[in-house]
Amino acid sequence: MNTESHRKSLAKAEQLRAKVMSGECDRSAVEGAVQELLELLFAENSSSVSADSRRAILDLLGFFSTWLGKGLQDTMSSSAPRPQQSKRDTVVRAFYLGGALDELSAAEKAFHARGQLRARIRRKRVIMDVDHYIHFLKDYSSFSPLLVTDTGKTGGGYFVSGDNVGCVVDPGPHFLDNFLRSQHVIDDIDCIVVTHFHDDHYADFPALLSLIYQRSRDNCKKIDLYLDEKTRVSFSELISAAPYVRTTVTLDSKKQEWINLSAGLRLRPLKTRHDVTGPGDWSGVGLDFRLKKEHRLLITGDTGWHESFSRDYAAEDSVHTTLVAHVSTVNRDEMIAAVLGGPPQFYEKHLCVQGLCQAIETSKPRVVIISEIGEELKSVAAYLAKLIESTYKVKCHVCRNGLEIDF
Repeated sequence: MNTESHRKSLAKAEQLRAKVMSGECDRSAVEGAVQELLELLFAENSSSVSADSRRAILDLLGFFSTWLGKGLQDTMSSSAPRPQQSKRDTVVRAFYLGGALDELSAAEKAFHARGQLRARIRRKRVIMDVDHYIHFLKDYSSFSPLLVTDTGKTGGGYFVSGDNVGCVVDPGPHFLDNFLRSQHVIDDIDCIVVTHFHDDHYADFPALLSLIYQRSRDNCKKIDLYLDEKTRVSFSELISAAPYVRTTVTLDSKKQEWINLSAGLRLRPLKTRHDVTGPGDWSGVGLDFRLKKEHRLLITGDTGWHESFSRDYAAEDSVHTTLVAHVSTVNRDEMIAAVLGGPPQFYEKHLCVQGLCQAIETSKPRVVIISEIGEELKSVAAYLAKLIESTYKVKCHVCRNGLEIDF
């Protein structure tokens, strides 16, 4: 309720007090006035009630409740509960109005705190249409972010901004912590992408929807979901009941159809080979973002390399490619094959080093980010990045929380 509405409501209540004092008012009118005053005091935006308005409301409440024989004046003047006819009423009245004449009551403090919390969700959008980047909001993947470590919030995901679209990608554990600490706001999010149904890629998805729901209570903006089939099915009940979800699209690597996220940003799913729920369940996807036909952001997703990927990853003329390669871990077989000089041996579940090299040679990127890092690579990932830079003459970064790459 705005200041003008407050003023009018208080003026109306003052007129009613004059009628009560002259004996021209009935009980029902006074009870209605008390209800309206209580609603004013505990409105959703009660933290905006001025000190003068609050004092006027309490004064009127004390007057009307005394006339009604409700004894509210005693409750408001002391924080100690005063016995009422009902123990329940005693507790409720003391909690909401106890000591209100001297300071904020317990309930008023809670209402104000709730308003401050909601203000954090209502923060205005940060990203702009000129922002074209991927923001890395994690350090490691797999199970290690679930362990108690001394390195803080190590899990998470990505945030992609392009053509005034904010896209969350694979919100694993700690994503929300890292996202909000990086000064992003919930209003930056226009869509959420989950590439496959493993917890290091979807763990914060329900919590993210919860905050978006809170945001939607003050804003009619809706979001779009782009999910692999297993994730969509697993969260179908939650999604179907969410009025803030505009569309839900299943990412199907078999069809590989382009999805328009905006006039200048589109996305298509890529094939992967990564056992999701068991051997041969390759329901996950990689991601191919295109910004105005000139920039390409390739996110391999969790996958082992396969020769059938060559066409999807092939370099394109006049397109600047940024490659986010999910390396994951080390594998003994790829090393033995390289030492013995035989054909390349690719790990079946992740790129590892051999698959990383193949993805680079196929897509010919300008920038490479070594990502989806198992914590076992913590001390050697930087060395691998230097090897890639010196061998392929391409800029190579190691994924870390806070890294931002423009494209």
